[in-house]
Amino acid sequence: MRACPQNIIFMGDGGQPELTFSEAGCTSCGECQRACPTSALSGTIELRDRMLPSILDHCFNQQGVYCDSCRDVCEVDAIKVKPRLGGTVEMRIELDPCTACGQCVAVCPADAIAMESVL
Repeated sequence: MRACPQNIIFMGDGGQPELTFSEAGCTSCGECQRACPTSALSGTIELRDRMLPSILDHCFNQQGVYCDSCRDVCEVDAIKVKPRLGGTVEMRIELDPCTACGQCVAVCPADAIAMESVL
């Protein structure tokens, strides 16, 4: 937990490490892997195998207030904005390119993106 420069790893209620993306996302720096004394994190860590982001109903765009903070921060261009009649837009996360880094969660001013477990 202490090795993570983004401070996204914390000890969960069940005594197991968990991730939080409320302040930052994962940069895949590998510091957690290097610091793990049991090598449990060796190899490639694919966050998308464990969790994926979803846009919640209280997204500003769904309330008629244009915002593209999440799209701007997405390095793999996985967040798409599609205009709709009436001035609102549809926000969509394309899961194929998404790395589940959580950067979109941290930057959302409406707290309208959640990481959901795929397990």
